[in-house]
Amino acid sequence: LDYSWQFLGVCWEDQRIPLSALRATYSLPELSGVAELVFIPGWDHRENRVNKYAPASPIQFDPVGWRLFDQRHKMSHWAPNDPPPPSVITFPTATVTYHYPDSGPDDDYQLGFRWMGDYRGFSYTLAYFYSFSYDPVAKYQWGLGTFAPTSDPATWIPDVPVITNVDLVFPRTHMVGGSFNWYSQTLNTVFRGEWGYWTNWRWNSGNVTPFWDTVVRKKVFKYMLGTDGNYFIRWLNPTRTFFISTQIFQTIILDYEDGDGILEIGSWPAKARQVETMLTLLIQGNYRNDNVTPEVLFSYDADDGCWWIHGKCKLTIGDHWRLTPGIQLFGGHDKYQSLG
Repeated sequence: LDYSWQFLGVCWEDQRIPLSALRATYSLPELSGVAELVFIPGWDHRENRVNKYAPASPIQFDPVGWRLFDQRHKMSHWAPNDPPPPSVITFPTATVTYHYPDSGPDDDYQLGFRWMGDYRGFSYTLAYFYSFSYDPVAKYQWGLGTFAPTSDPATWIPDVPVITNVDLVFPRTHMVGGSFNWYSQTLNTVFRGEWGYWTNWRWNSGNVTPFWDTVVRKKVFKYMLGTDGNYFIRWLNPTRTFFISTQIFQTIILDYEDGDGILEIGSWPAKARQVETMLTLLIQGNYRNDNVTPEVLFSYDADDGCWWIHGKCKLTIGDHWRLTPGIQLFGGHDKYQSLG
């Protein structure tokens, strides 16, 4: 996905990066299912094979607290304490190098298998996908430098370990997962879910030790449960139903250890929890013969207490004009974490 100039809630057609791929299916009616193969050869531009983000601020290193800083904001990226005064940040900016997944003959392609079946109205899938992380993991190259806390050479400290280069890599991943979908006529509701399990997911650690690798490997389980349905809300619209969708997302690090100091991916990486929970609620309505279609999406991070509201309303005016005013609101105790 291209996050360079887009944000949450934008249409997928405006975010997806086109890729060359081959998809083949084989139907097995006697088993009420379809086998599927997906092959992505990696012929596309290397930067299009991973998620794109807006350019990041240069990185600097604090040799006193062994912490990385965002140069423009002087924000500590993962230290539990307040950052030191800017006077200690005197080293040159580290070089950031992207290593896209094309460095070897086996790093270009992605391959997936999926079985899609149905049993008495209960639809399900089972899948395996050999890919790579679409978000980068940082590996640091170290050297020795001189720490100059003041302009007086007598205070300079030689041979201090410093980060000279940050290599952003996209490690290979193995995922097994599945999904289900079932409609209840009694409740007039669709129940659905998805899950995935990664055996060797890479994370960066905030425990920075000079000349040591800061990448940790963990077993990760992610799942989503949701409901969809059309329901009346008489006091808002006595004649038309509203489409209401609810979802819960959870990410669980199965072999989590607090001392690992695992970091979330983001501009200001925060320490990851063993369980991360996100709740969403989507409500869509229709008025004036579908010429006025309001929509509002609520998202809530149950761990950080942060929330996000994305609202828009599509207005159809005549045969040619379409207007879509919208609003995005954020809240929470920490604007640098989660939905902020």
